[in-house]
Amino acid sequence: MELKFDLAHHAKTRIFKNPYFQLNEEQIDPSATSTFVNNWSLITRTLGLGVLSLTGLIARTANQEINLTKQKHLEKLLQNLAPQSIDELGMMRGGEMIHHRMFEEQCRRIGTPILPGFDGFFPEILKLREDLLTSFNDITQGLVMMTIVGSILTDIFLMQRKILIAAGAKNSDLIYTNLHIDVELDHIRESDQFVAQYLLDYPHEAERIIVAAERYCETWDHCLARLWQISCGKTTAVNLPHSNVM
Repeated sequence: MELKFDLAHHAKTRIFKNPYFQLNEEQIDPSATSTFVNNWSLITRTLGLGVLSLTGLIARTANQEINLTKQKHLEKLLQNLAPQSIDELGMMRGGEMIHHRMFEEQCRRIGTPILPGFDGFFPEILKLREDLLTSFNDITQGLVMMTIVGSILTDIFLMQRKILIAAGAKNSDLIYTNLHIDVELDHIRESDQFVAQYLLDYPHEAERIIVAAERYCETWDHCLARLWQISCGKTTAVNLPHSNVM
């Protein structure tokens, strides 16, 4: 069975209509920056460590596989994913800090530190975290999540830079955000290959890929809509703006 659509293109088409990507300086509320970065910190920590756990899962599965052909397929997948895991351990493949710790350091430098006891996470943020944790416990779902993330994360960080600069941060202080924009351009090219190669080896997984793609696109859509509200200073429970969730 083959996919009926290009997964990365599908994710972009669905999610890029989200109001988060339409933010402008006039909408941004600088007083909401702390709430924004603390909510996003939870996602970037979960995503960064999740990529490492997915790599470990693939390695363990390959090691347990007694069929030599299948083992070689998994090893190839592991080789393709490993560079992104290296980025999570040290930004720009050779850096000294795990990427979400760089985000914490950036927030401290710009005057909006991550609060250890922060408990103001919004339901949409927690739902995305739950889906991230679930996806990285399954190779098929994890690859779907990686492809969706790879297709949208550069634009998410471009908007994040706009939000932080509007709140008074200097571009020169946004080390993590600027580095991540560059790194994600490579990740996009790498992620496009994951699912395509995986389907060649495991064509029976096509239906699960489609189901997971719809679910995770919807979760990201809701999360980004909430980040739009936070950035605009609308931090109370209100109806989410219309998005392209089916």
